[in-house]
Amino acid sequence: MIGMILTELRTEKGISQVKFAYKLGITPSWYCAIEKERKKPSYQLLRKAAQELNLSEEETDNLCKLLKKNNTKFLSEITNMELRDQLEAKDQQIKEMTALLNEIDGIYSCGINKAETEDDAYILYNSTFTELDKLFNKWEKMRR
Repeated sequence: MIGMILTELRTEKGISQVKFAYKLGITPSWYCAIEKERKKPSYQLLRKAAQELNLSEEETDNLCKLLKKNNTKFLSEITNMELRDQLEAKDQQIKEMTALLNEIDGIYSCGINKAETEDDAYILYNSTFTELDKLFNKWEKMRR
């Protein structure tokens, strides 16, 4: 919305994007991104643009109010995206931890029962607990 307004006002004055960008002290690509609504101008930059376009104080204030309204909506969208990303990350972590618990359960319940002799039982016992120790360490890292 701000970009469309700036484009219209700038073209009415017959000023090129490049020339206007330099008057504002920014690169032409940055200004182009503002006009195409890919970037949001700061209040300071918007006021400078309004001054270069000879807008009244009331028109400048209206542009700033519009920017504030758009920024509030934009921040709300960012917050929602961040929350969604955090929930997806937690969901993935829960899946990984569940898989790890299943692996621990499988090692714990199957390990020693496979032994045919006392020596085999001792070897399986040690290797089972070595594996369990590795998995518990992995679990602790995942919890952090």
